[in-house]
Amino acid sequence: MASISGFLTKIKTAVYGKDVRGSLADGLEAVNNETEVATQLTEQTQFRQDVLTKKYNEQIADATDITEIKDFHVSGETGEVFQTMGLRGDAFDRSLIQTERKLKGTVNAFEFSFNGQITTQSVLDAVSVSEEGTEIKFPKGDYAFDPMVLNKGVWLNFSGSQLINKGTGDLFTFKGEMSEVTYSLSTPAKRKDKLLRLNAQVKDIATGDLILLKDDTVRHYDGLPDINSEVHEVLHVQGNIITLRDFVRLPKQVSPINVTRISPLINPAVTNAEFLNGGVGFEYTRGAKVEQFQVMNHVNAAVSFISSYDCSLSSFAFFKPASTAAGLGNGVLGMKGTMRMYVQNGIGADLRHTVDCGGVFDGLVDNVHALNNTSSQFVMSHNGYDSDQTYRNCKSYGGKTYGFQTSAQGVPDPSKLTHYGLRIIDCDVQTEKDDPLYQYAIRLSSPVKESFIENFTAVYDDGSKASSGNNAGISLFPVDNDLTINNADIRGYKDGVFIYRHTNVESTDNESVLKIDGLKVTNAYNAIVNSYGFNKRFSLRGLDAINILQYIFRMGEGSFDYLNISDVRITDSLARLFIIQPIAGENQINGYIGEINKPVHKPVTMTSGYKLSYDEMFINQNHVVELTSSRDVMPAQYPIRDGIIEGQKLTLFYSGQHSVQVNWTTRLRTKDEKNLLLNKNRRYLHLIWMKDSWYEV
Repeated sequence: MASISGFLTKIKTAVYGKDVRGSLADGLEAVNNETEVATQLTEQTQFRQDVLTKKYNEQIADATDITEIKDFHVSGETGEVFQTMGLRGDAFDRSLIQTERKLKGTVNAFEFSFNGQITTQSVLDAVSVSEEGTEIKFPKGDYAFDPMVLNKGVWLNFSGSQLINKGTGDLFTFKGEMSEVTYSLSTPAKRKDKLLRLNAQVKDIATGDLILLKDDTVRHYDGLPDINSEVHEVLHVQGNIITLRDFVRLPKQVSPINVTRISPLINPAVTNAEFLNGGVGFEYTRGAKVEQFQVMNHVNAAVSFISSYDCSLSSFAFFKPASTAAGLGNGVLGMKGTMRMYVQNGIGADLRHTVDCGGVFDGLVDNVHALNNTSSQFVMSHNGYDSDQTYRNCKSYGGKTYGFQTSAQGVPDPSKLTHYGLRIIDCDVQTEKDDPLYQYAIRLSSPVKESFIENFTAVYDDGSKASSGNNAGISLFPVDNDLTINNADIRGYKDGVFIYRHTNVESTDNESVLKIDGLKVTNAYNAIVNSYGFNKRFSLRGLDAINILQYIFRMGEGSFDYLNISDVRITDSLARLFIIQPIAGENQINGYIGEINKPVHKPVTMTSGYKLSYDEMFINQNHVVELTSSRDVMPAQYPIRDGIIEGQKLTLFYSGQHSVQVNWTTRLRTKDEKNLLLNKNRRYLHLIWMKDSWYEV
């Protein structure tokens, strides 16, 4: 497509009336030719062409040059009077630029330069004459700008340029608007709701609009508002009912302001740039895009999406911010209800957080690497009001505290929040050795539901030996988790999976189960710690415990309603099975304990007063305990530990040549309610645990 830039120069330099007229005609002819090719010229532009052609070709064709010059001071279209020809030419210049932009969808930023320099004012001028969606293209170079707030959804394409922020904060802030009309819910909104019932007829919201749905929840320690917010697209409006295209992600209580219409900037974008001293921010936007983007020495986030919808960041690198104090020096920040945030193919190094979510829903973080950040590398939730996020193919190297974290800073009690729809897939964490710190490859501080961790690897230091510090591969809240861990490999941490809270909390959900389906823990003190929390529901199928120094299952205070343990393989470990037995909850523990195997099996030698340990009762031979003795012995009054699972089976097999007496008690009920002997005449005793007693079967 041809350019009309040359005609602008001719108009500015023309001296005599005929020259001016000729230049104008040439410019209009170029516009007309482009119109015929692209068929994009508006009716208004066509009208201008007709008026000018008629004016100069018919009315004053025979006038003198001086008359023509005087006539040029007055617009025949608008009647506006210009003091000089230069001002009249500038006005027409701007009109032609705008026409070219409409045809091409692109503005050359250099056309707004001053003395050959593209300045802050040049950018503002280019934006002011552009429409939503216009590409403003900058020649590759070095630029220094003051911070700017832009109110149009334009695309700033910097062609690989380097930009310096002469101020502080974000270099560019794209910001839409919020309506002054607000609505309150008439009934609370629940997760998965699609209908919002309001307290008044809806007047200013229509199909396709964006709304901000929130309540009056504030952060408990400083009163920060709008932490429970989410942006939605409206599917339908009827009376006082709004139908959402999606669904409510987190519950909303009835508040003075629940719903407000957003007037977003459409498709703002920044591409192909290297920023120094500042980043870019988007607030109340739709379709925001950042790609091919580098930032360093920034104060706030390199990129922030606030109360925005359908935004993306790709092909990026963020390094060494000016500060990593609390709230500063982040990579990408999403907050206040941002919906559909996609972050792909990038790296963040020496930041506070590479990704920090403080109110993000339906997010995807894919193929992002985080290196040596001073705090958590990937924050999946900052204040606790986030959900439905996927982290895929992400790597965390050398972080000081956590690899992936959900926090609940918004509330004093994390058990009061639930994170939904969190997915960590094909991700790796390598934790820097620093034993005094609390370090977790994954730290989920509140209950999670509809969530899973799949194909996850975590290594502390080089993984070659167990750490004695305060760390674990995966740390979870002890109750109410609907979470599946599938195929996790954890090496070198003190604990493999750490399910723990310092004070007891009772489960309020009798359906959710924490499931581990394929776990390998190598070089650790404890493979699984599961302490505190009443009426827990836990299932483990498939554990490889290698070089575990203390306990395979470190069970502390708390209780279980459901416990399933099966397919456990213990190798090169001196660890005991349980520190204490799991305790039954309000009901008996339902579930199953399957095979727990060590490569080396040894029979238990019985002596006077002997009582079987849990390791002896549960490890090896599929619930069969082999007993032997060097003489006739009478063990303890009650030689068997209590069972754990309702319906649990146990077989005692005596392989010796002497005898072992088993005493009848209220906790070990033989069929004839008498003591019995295991010897060469009776080798087996089959038992089942039911209602707090072992029964012979």
